[in-house]
Amino acid sequence: MVMVTLLVLLISGFNIMLQSDWISMYIVADLSDSTASSREEIQQYVKDIAKAADIKTKTGVIAFARDSVYVSRLGAMGGSLEKQELEDASVTDINAALLLAAQDFPEDTTNRIVIISDGKVTDGASEQTAAQLAKKGVRIDTVYIDTTVLDYPEVQISRVNAPSGVFQGKSADYEIIVESNMDTHGTLTIHGDNISQTIDIEIKAGENVYTASQRTLQKGAVNCSFEVSAALDTKKENNTFISSVAVKDKPSLLILAENTSEAGTLRVMLANEYNVTVRSTRGAPKTLANLCNYDQVLLLNAACTNMPEGFTANLEQYVEKKGGSLITAGGGSTYIYGEMEGTELENMLPIDLHAEEEEMDKSLAMVIVIDNSSSMNGSPLQMAKLGAIKSVNSMKKNSHVGVITFSSVVEIVSPLTPAERKGEVTKSISAIPQSHGTKLYNALVSAQQMLNEFEAEMKHVIILSDGQPSDSGFEDVVKQMYEQGITTSAIALGSGSYASLMENLAKLGGGRYSKALTPIDLPEIMEAETIRSQVDYYNNVTFVPQVYTYIPVLGGMDEIPELHGYISSSMKEDATCVLYTDEDRPIYSVWNYGKGSVASFMSDLSGNWSSDWLNSQSGKLFIFNMFDSILKYNAGNAALYADVNVGAYSTRVDVTIPESVENQHIMANLTAADGTKQEILMTETEKGYTCTFDTEEEGVYQLDVIQLNGKNDVCDKLSIPVAVTYSPEYDVYASGGEQMLAKLAETGRGVQTNNAEELSEIEVTPIEVEKNPLILFAVIISIAVIADIAVRKLRKKDITDFWKKLSKNMKREVK
Repeated sequence: MVMVTLLVLLISGFNIMLQSDWISMYIVADLSDSTASSREEIQQYVKDIAKAADIKTKTGVIAFARDSVYVSRLGAMGGSLEKQELEDASVTDINAALLLAAQDFPEDTTNRIVIISDGKVTDGASEQTAAQLAKKGVRIDTVYIDTTVLDYPEVQISRVNAPSGVFQGKSADYEIIVESNMDTHGTLTIHGDNISQTIDIEIKAGENVYTASQRTLQKGAVNCSFEVSAALDTKKENNTFISSVAVKDKPSLLILAENTSEAGTLRVMLANEYNVTVRSTRGAPKTLANLCNYDQVLLLNAACTNMPEGFTANLEQYVEKKGGSLITAGGGSTYIYGEMEGTELENMLPIDLHAEEEEMDKSLAMVIVIDNSSSMNGSPLQMAKLGAIKSVNSMKKNSHVGVITFSSVVEIVSPLTPAERKGEVTKSISAIPQSHGTKLYNALVSAQQMLNEFEAEMKHVIILSDGQPSDSGFEDVVKQMYEQGITTSAIALGSGSYASLMENLAKLGGGRYSKALTPIDLPEIMEAETIRSQVDYYNNVTFVPQVYTYIPVLGGMDEIPELHGYISSSMKEDATCVLYTDEDRPIYSVWNYGKGSVASFMSDLSGNWSSDWLNSQSGKLFIFNMFDSILKYNAGNAALYADVNVGAYSTRVDVTIPESVENQHIMANLTAADGTKQEILMTETEKGYTCTFDTEEEGVYQLDVIQLNGKNDVCDKLSIPVAVTYSPEYDVYASGGEQMLAKLAETGRGVQTNNAEELSEIEVTPIEVEKNPLILFAVIISIAVIADIAVRKLRKKDITDFWKKLSKNMKREVK
């Protein structure tokens, strides 16, 4: 029966699960040039780790630099690193060593890799490979070899800090960082397109900084090489460094304004230094790629309400990710009055839009002037009433409100009444009748008289109309009120030609202009206008700004001219206040936002408050400096941006695509250092696209990444210069190797340690192995068959006779 059962299990393909506590471990040793002075230490670690391994661990050794080779395979521990020579030791590619180890691991053991290295990885995506191996159950531990302590004299150029690009005619400024472990003297030789010089230098132990500059005479790029030579220097491979700086035409400036005429003086002033484009706020670029065609953006008295959907989000990416620069300037339609609260734009500004709470406590007297002519009949008038009621209900206790209607006659619906008695006012508003005619002049005169006879810290008028007034002279009344400290805002209902008149009234009155395209928009707009009117952010005062922090934007100014008004705000904690008022309000502030910069000027730049600045030499100089001081080079004017990782013999470029297009595909063209051209394959990733190309030859490479749609139209293009200098292998002062190995161990679910015994004591969980018991069952069946045959052949009499015979012989022996 047992034999039959075993035969059935064999035929059915039955497998069994067993636990395996065997371990396969490859010790991966770094034999690149950077570890040349540490070979004995590495050899000792290999011996100690192998010796400490238990008897169920099969050990092998791999040596690596650019290439990886088996020194000994699993279970055949032997060979020596001392005689091991690798073809190219100028590279450290841990990734290749991991892949070589992984391909030799059996499936029925727990698998481990122990990396011994200084962590100066030059090529290969080792962290990604470690993550993939960890998912397959391969554990990775690391041992750090410190090669930064030198026992020989060494001088090197560690890096050259250069701008990513400059504008034509500007200087490309370089910082050359030379490191040394001794005091010595030497020379620094600089060769560029427009510079060639050799200078004697004194080199101190530690980090030394030298500067150089070359003028950019034409568009394209300027290349420069730097070479240090010093007495007693040991390694020569790290003495030369190459840099490339892109050069393009004069910067392009985009001015967005509610009223483009406000940019007239500024456009003329900046025309020689900038390619200036002026658009209305509504005409702002709708895509990030189009926005990136500009190097700098000025929001001139611009309101968020009129910006295209998604523009502020694109503007934030433009500054934060692409390194663009943004300037905001004041006026009656921007900042707190331009509904910037709660937008991406508010986050970007160096100022808080809201001032301190005491600003909220000033008393307000406000008159609402409502058009109740025949054109307002029906829904428009009902919505106007609802809006006026919401305005009254939103007023604070220390406020007073009056209501006047105008048609062919003027009626004072409600005199100035305390906000506590708002019920009386709203009742009067509800009873407003419809009438005929549109005469605004007398209504504004009545509002002027009402407010002049009343004591309040702030006085304000809101005009609501949907038609062209049939009388005249109302502009003069608005001007007079403004001179008397009474501001005027205007709300236009509909999209008729009168809207420009209403906008002009708001401008003359120092207030805000709003447009309600449909009656249903009115209540919300009127409520928002009332809330803003109760805060005195709008300051019509003449003053001379004071210097809070002296920075280059103030350079060359003989005096600071007067300003005649500003919008109140307060500083953000990390921003720099440059100019401020006697009341400690910022006038000009700046800060870095991501890769870019943002500056806020709280006065205007259209001449209303800033006429003295636009007409004086010092004021003009400040305005020029304001634009120039935060201007940053936007590589290729593209929305695309790239991370470049230059290795010893290859370079990896990761391109992020902020805006996808329909049926897009990405292509890349490479111009090598020797001028040869080729197309590079781009591979799609989670964040964008990536490519890797050979850069073994020193020099400057140019990679052009092009985004195309389904029709093969170019949607965006990014040009990336890649300067390839000496291999990172020879950067003897490079730090971060220990952190890199720690990260690699963490990714590989292992540990970093310099203790061989600790590595051997790590408990590894046995794995379950599926086995086919064919051989075992075959042996059992064979034994069972033989036993069965034997039992069947033997008779009971044979066994009895055999036992009697054996007993008889034993008795004889005893005698």
